[in-house]
Amino acid sequence: MSNNLTIKQEKFVLKYFKCGNASEAYRHAYKTQNMKNSTVWEKSSLLLKDGKVRTRLKDLQTQAAIEAEWNVQKLITAHANIYSIAIGKKAAPRIIIEHTGGGSAKTFEMNMHNTDLKSAIQSLIEIGKLIGAYDKGTRQQDDDNGFSMATFAKEFYDEKQAEKLQNNKVINLDI
Repeated sequence: MSNNLTIKQEKFVLKYFKCGNASEAYRHAYKTQNMKNSTVWEKSSLLLKDGKVRTRLKDLQTQAAIEAEWNVQKLITAHANIYSIAIGKKAAPRIIIEHTGGGSAKTFEMNMHNTDLKSAIQSLIEIGKLIGAYDKGTRQQDDDNGFSMATFAKEFYDEKQAEKLQNNKVINLDI
């Protein structure tokens, strides 16, 4: 509990923050069995105007926004790392099995550069989704210059070139 709210006020704030309905939150926090719907609405409206309640709600909204931004940034960073590994700019750990003869083998881990253009394209598309380059569903949304991440990815790596590079495990692109 913060801002010196009562237990019922805090309960109201948390429920309101979760559901967005002041009357429902009021019913959750207070005894309302004998109240008319209009009375519940009036009391919940008054409670929303209380300075301490508004401050607590604003704090929760700020905290949620920070956490949401951090999560999106973390996802973008993860996809950027996948992209860097997929185009061969970054080494990734690989397990190497070396057959030593007589049915035995030795394994060790080694950082290797490799290309996986399908993963690179998918990472670009996922980053595009996270930054809003797409609207709902899979339809792409172009910016003012007609640019979209999906179009870029598909045009940049045409299927035959991507397949050729994938099979040769070589990439000479500097992005």
